[in-house]
Amino acid sequence: MNIKINKLIGYLVFISILFFTYFTFSRCSFVTSKKETITDTNLIKKELLDFGKKKDSSLHFKNTYLNDFYIKYKSELSDSSNIGYLIKLSTYYNEIGNDKRFYKLNKQALEIADEFKDTLSLARINWNFAHFYKKREVYDSAYYHYYNALKGYESKNEKHEIALMKYGMSVIRGFFGDYLGAEKLTISSLNIFKELNAQNNVQSMYNHLGLLQKDLDELDKAERYHIKALEIIKELEKDNKDNLYIRTYNNLGRVYQEKREFEKSLYYFDEALKLVDKKDEIKYARLIDNYAYTKVLQGNTNNNVLNNLNKALEIRKSIDNKSGELISKLHIAEYFLKKNNQDRALETAREALEISEKLANTENYLKALHLLSEIDIDKRGEHLEDYIKVSDSVTKRERRIQNKFARIEFETDEYIEKTRILTQKTEQLSEQKIWLVSFLFFLIVLIILIYFLIVQKQRNEKLLLENEKQQMNEQIYSLKLNQHMKIQNEKNNERNRISEELHDSVLSKLFGVRLHLSFFKMSDIDKDTKSTFENHLTELQEIEKEIRGITHQLNKSSEDINVNFVSLIKELILSKESITDCKFSLHSENDDWENVAIEIRVNLYRIIQEAIQNILKHAKAKNVDISIKRHANQFIEIIIKDDGVGFDLKKKKNGIGVKNIKARVLKLKGEVEFKSELGKGVEIKITIPT
Repeated sequence: MNIKINKLIGYLVFISILFFTYFTFSRCSFVTSKKETITDTNLIKKELLDFGKKKDSSLHFKNTYLNDFYIKYKSELSDSSNIGYLIKLSTYYNEIGNDKRFYKLNKQALEIADEFKDTLSLARINWNFAHFYKKREVYDSAYYHYYNALKGYESKNEKHEIALMKYGMSVIRGFFGDYLGAEKLTISSLNIFKELNAQNNVQSMYNHLGLLQKDLDELDKAERYHIKALEIIKELEKDNKDNLYIRTYNNLGRVYQEKREFEKSLYYFDEALKLVDKKDEIKYARLIDNYAYTKVLQGNTNNNVLNNLNKALEIRKSIDNKSGELISKLHIAEYFLKKNNQDRALETAREALEISEKLANTENYLKALHLLSEIDIDKRGEHLEDYIKVSDSVTKRERRIQNKFARIEFETDEYIEKTRILTQKTEQLSEQKIWLVSFLFFLIVLIILIYFLIVQKQRNEKLLLENEKQQMNEQIYSLKLNQHMKIQNEKNNERNRISEELHDSVLSKLFGVRLHLSFFKMSDIDKDTKSTFENHLTELQEIEKEIRGITHQLNKSSEDINVNFVSLIKELILSKESITDCKFSLHSENDDWENVAIEIRVNLYRIIQEAIQNILKHAKAKNVDISIKRHANQFIEIIIKDDGVGFDLKKKKNGIGVKNIKARVLKLKGEVEFKSELGKGVEIKITIPT
């Protein structure tokens, strides 16, 4: 352990020296490079403009053009005066999907802008990163860069960009269920766009507010916002407003669908269908699906409705629109449920559940589970239980993300404030202060090393505590076993005492009474009385037999009862059966465990407990068979079988449970063997010498 720590210290010191050397010389080389840079701004600008005109070119051509441009002007683009062109170039790479080159150039632009405190360029670069991460659904990173961009634009009072950044942040907040936070940001953007008279943006904000209100189940408010957006679209001075109308009509249709005002819903979906271009397959499929689904909700289950639902599904499949295919499956499942076609409804709902699981689409996964609970009556409880679990996890995840957004804003503001103060101080420092920075760096390295040593010490202490805890558990089990044995011995003694009392005292007295009665002279007694007397004597004899039988039974019970290791295993099994659907069977031969060492019993108990825990956690078994045999005084054999899913012994890595079992068997100088195949359960065979 000490050798590893010494090596780590050496590596860190070496890296720190390299870092300091690079830091010192890079400053000098950067200053020199600035002086030697030769730029031809007009030529760079012209070639970038030429690329912007090549809209219909292939991706290969565009990528080649940009690569050639970058190689040609690589040195010029490193100059701070040309940072705008570097940002533009990275943006073009993002548009054609060259993620690697976009990230590299945008990062380079970020470093240059940060070096020269170019606030607007930093804001634009952060905006690019925000768009990049949002497109790839890395929402926390996207939010972080939106917020950084917002702070930059706010410092320069760039109102239009401020509104756009707030809108981007509101979309992400709304996606994670923070509807109130999203609404606040959207209203702020709306007010800015109104001030700028940017009516196209204003109608977008109203539409977004409508969507947020729909998610909050404030359907009347949602309706008002979408209608307001529709009124603004009508007043816009644009030639082609079809896409704006289609989006708003669709939004209104969905609101009325939720309000159960189906005629209005159908009207707006129909208006959107009149405008949509069938070549725009995503929009067209969405609209015919929404229209048909509204009919289903209305109670219309004729063949034309099913044809439209299937048509939307086929379009979405043809363009590999998995999220759209998922929605179509859910709607078709509801259609068959309305038609009382349980088999088709169940089949389609299961397909929807499978797609939502692959897409990690929790919202529609929950819808599919809820739908299955209505269709699959036999497994309703199981589906509802899954629904509750997933719903709870989604809520927790959304809360974590919302808290993370708040932390991002707080930490970014704190960082900006620290950076501002640090910048003011840095400007007052001379080159001689570099050595002070180096000293601080080495101090940080030292602190990291100390921290590492402390953490390692804490880990060792934790392992020690866990070991002590395990030993305490074994002692507790041992005490429990001894206590059980004492209690049972007392019970056995009490049974023996009662048996002896019945046999030696009560039975003897009864026999004596019967014997004395038999000597009475019966000659002077009438026939009926004599008969009654003899019957009573016979009855006394039967009572003697019963008491004698009871004494024998008590003695036999006393001899048979041997509360030991096996009885504790039975208790363990009963406790597990009470909380699971799994059935256990226990077979034990030769239950005399008094001569087996306590240490062996403790470890065997823990081995069986660990095996049962593994089965309940991973195997999905319905039945478990446990066999315990003692072969004279030579060895103990335990076989545990389950009918679960099994696993591939060649591929499966040993988990903690398996490792614990092997460690305990090794401790007892025994052997353990695992047998398993996929779908055929697992068999564990343990042999322990006694």
